[in-house]
Formats: sequence, C-alpha cells, structure tokens
Amino acid sequence: MTWTCPTCARTFAREEQFHSHDTEDVDVHFAGRPERLRESFDKLIRSLPSDVQVEALTSVIVLSARRTFAYATVQAERLLLWLRQAYQRCSAGGTDLP
Repeated sequence: MTWTCPTCARTFAREEQFHSHDTEDVDVHFAGRPERLRESFDKLIRSLPSDVQVEALTSVIVLSARRTFAYATVQAERLLLWLRQAYQRCSAGGTDLP
C-alpha cells in the first residue's frame, strides 16, 4: 500500500511519511553544467528497472523503488551519487547488477 502526499503529489510507502515538498524539475539541476553530466545521469536512469521513480527536489534528485535507494547531486563539474545499500536486481538471465 502506498500513500500520495496531497500537497506535493509524491508517493511513499508509509502514510504521512516525513518528506520535503520542495520539488523541482530535473533539468534545473543540470542547467549551466557540462552536458556530459546530464548524459551520464540519463544513461544511469536508462539502466535501471522501469519501476524506479526519479523525483527532483531543490537540493537533490531522489531515486526510489518501493523505498529510496539513491540520491544524485549535480555539482559544477561532477555528478555525485549516494547509494543507500547494495542494489541487486535478478532476472531470468541472472544478476544484472552486482
């Protein structure tokens, strides 16, 4: 069961889960930054399962699937990723990510 915040329309696993309402467009994070950063981010997103949600907040881009597993921060010359735990996805063909 999921809960959608009536204020910001973000979806969460638990009702009334603490969160920020300061949403932003992903493009704003990459404005004025080298194109290679956006290309790397887009390649990362394409490599993830289709159920991964990408939600941009004012200070960070959140990646989640049932729960948050990564944050991305775009800096002047680099893209920083914070991973919550080892992420593994298995399919009929075996393990996709270590």
